[in-house]
Amino acid sequence: MKNNVYILEDRAILYINGVDAKIKEFRNHLSFDTIDPFMEYTIASLEKNRKVYDEFLKNKDLKKLLEKVKKILEKKILSQGKLEITKVVGGISASNIWY
Repeated sequence: MKNNVYILEDRAILYINGVDAKIKEFRNHLSFDTIDPFMEYTIASLEKNRKVYDEFLKNKDLKKLLEKVKKILEKKILSQGKLEITKVVGGISASNIWY
């Protein structure tokens, strides 16, 4: 069977060697009263050992960057009383269509 990808509205459907796989997008809406949980997530995401942001962090001081993020978030908490973000994640569900 030929591998195919079909785009239908907001999702992609893959047919790969007899496997029916759907790529789905999920939105997690989060609300925080303090910046601490978001800062922990930001620090974990930007650490150089994760290699995800190597190009973005090239020639930048991570400590200074995180301090700027912290100041922005503190202002947002003061003005809005909370921090609201939407985290977009993807998932793949698959099933074997050869049974």
